Amino acid sequence: MNWLQQLVSRPREYSNVSEEIAEHLQEKIDELVSGGMSNPDAEAAARRQFGNALLIEEHSREVWQWAVFDSFLRDLKYAFRQLRRNPGFTCTVLLTLAVAIGANTAVFSMVNALLLRPLPYSQPERLASLMRNYRLPASFDAEDGQNGESWELVRDNVPAVQAAVYSNEPSGVNLQTQTTAHYVQQQRVSAGYFEVLGIYPIVGRTFTAEEDRPHGPKAVILSFETWKSLFFSDRSVVGKSILLKGEPHVVIGVLPANTYTTAPADLWTPLQPVTSGEGEGENYHVVMRLKDGSSWAQANAQLANLHPRSFLRFVKENSTARAWLSARPLQQDLASTARAPVTILMSAVALILLIACANLTGLMLVRVMRRSGELATRLALGATKASIFRQLMMEPALLAIGGGLLGLGLAASTINLFSQFIPTEILPIGGLGIDNSVLLFALLATLATTILIGILPALAIRRADIRPSLAAAASRGERVAAIVAFVKA
Repeated sequence: MNWLQQLVSRPREYSNVSEEIAEHLQEKIDELVSGGMSNPDAEAAARRQFGNALLIEEHSREVWQWAVFDSFLRDLKYAFRQLRRNPGFTCTVLLTLAVAIGANTAVFSMVNALLLRPLPYSQPERLASLMRNYRLPASFDAEDGQNGESWELVRDNVPAVQAAVYSNEPSGVNLQTQTTAHYVQQQRVSAGYFEVLGIYPIVGRTFTAEEDRPHGPKAVILSFETWKSLFFSDRSVVGKSILLKGEPHVVIGVLPANTYTTAPADLWTPLQPVTSGEGEGENYHVVMRLKDGSSWAQANAQLANLHPRSFLRFVKENSTARAWLSARPLQQDLASTARAPVTILMSAVALILLIACANLTGLMLVRVMRRSGELATRLALGATKASIFRQLMMEPALLAIGGGLLGLGLAASTINLFSQFIPTEILPIGGLGIDNSVLLFALLATLATTILIGILPALAIRRADIRPSLAAAASRGERVAAIVAFVKA
């Protein structure tokens, strides 16, 4: 019989023991009555000879009992009854904890998505952004915007990496199908961009070097969502021409579902980078993947040997200045804009949780002090301080669990609002959501809350001297109530 079967069968076994003891007692009574005793005398004599039937029954039941589990279950039931008797207090604590834990969980989901969760690419630790670094005696600046010259220098002179370039931000364009026009987000990327990220089309191919040259063929790659919603997942659309901004583009591929690139987009066209016009300003970004057998130290050494003309002008104007190119981990670069505000926000909501716990600790302490007469009486009746401590910790545990569950629901709603109103340049790759890390954080926050709001009141009673509390019991009725509560527990 396994533990589950034993747990289910316990009520039946308890009933069988009670019936067997009753049968033995009745047999003894019948035996004495048949010997000439009256029924009341026989019953009294039988009980004296048999012993305390309730005590025997209790000892017999211990065969099927698990001391730790049964003690935990009794404490849980007692704590639940205590909270149910004070609905105002219970609701106040639950709502306070729900707001505090929910806010912390929602903000942590942003911290997790921006700073902790790996990017949704193959070997994300081998991805980096190209940075321009400027150092003056009193300042340092690092920017990821690049011009066409920097891109060509990296492409042709850094063998440790595979590099690609993409435009600053997606732009809205009109896409015209056979029947209607749609406003979509277009991102311009170079040949090799999807290969660097480790993304491959489910239909068709990616851009070629010929398509990525200035005035090259006009091609377009669709996102899975655009292909599904506008072209009804028609595989034959690959090779056909569609109109973007009134110009024909040939569809050459479709990306997999839930594909994330460095900026949200509905479709992608060749960047066709240049060194003049657009390419004269810092309008490009370069993403790099470390090649097998190379290290970032090698890549940074090769990058530091490159000297774009803009660096030479900067150093000429500032004789004490330095300027160089380097690699920064892609995740760190993408999160750079949001790192400071998200860190400040996380600190603020953590402070709110601590303040809430401090206030609730005061409420719990007052609540426990009001029960000092009851608890002292139970100690005098034989309850250990450890058992009292355990019971007093059960109430904040129930409250924290309830507040944590409510807070998780509140966090889910808040995360949806975040996703709708956060600017796309701050919204992390992969979006916001509740994953295993966020659930673990909510669990740890609940555990920490249990300890913070429960440990001080429980320790206060455990260390208390029971004699003043017993002397302060106002009436015999209070003591009787405490004894009844102890017995029921």
